[in-house]
Amino acid sequence: MVLGHVALTERFRAEQQTLLDSNPRGTETWSPSLDRIHGQEREILTFASLAELTGGRSYGPPQITLTVMRQVLGGPVGVLRTEYTVGFVPETSAAPRKHQLEVRWRDKEMGRVIGGSRTLVH
Repeated sequence: MVLGHVALTERFRAEQQTLLDSNPRGTETWSPSLDRIHGQEREILTFASLAELTGGRSYGPPQITLTVMRQVLGGPVGVLRTEYTVGFVPETSAAPRKHQLEVRWRDKEMGRVIGGSRTLVH
């Protein structure tokens, strides 16, 4: 998921600076405009969390260019090239029944398991 919220962050900083410039004593540190920008940022971050929740990743590049898109799309390619597929073959004479399967790393430093356990009926 590619997000373009750098401009929003820049608007937030500019609004903060305007507030500081117009109030040298620093008594006003928040405005309705900052509140709106902050709300938009929260919505973007909530939306971005969907990427990780569904096994992906979100990116917030400063610009969306051909080079950036190649880098973004190259990320999943690298992940796919290092994924393993786990298979299960039940006994041939057994009647269909539930099998609880769990995949774990022996060494957790090696990576991470997405999903982990499944119930298979075969």
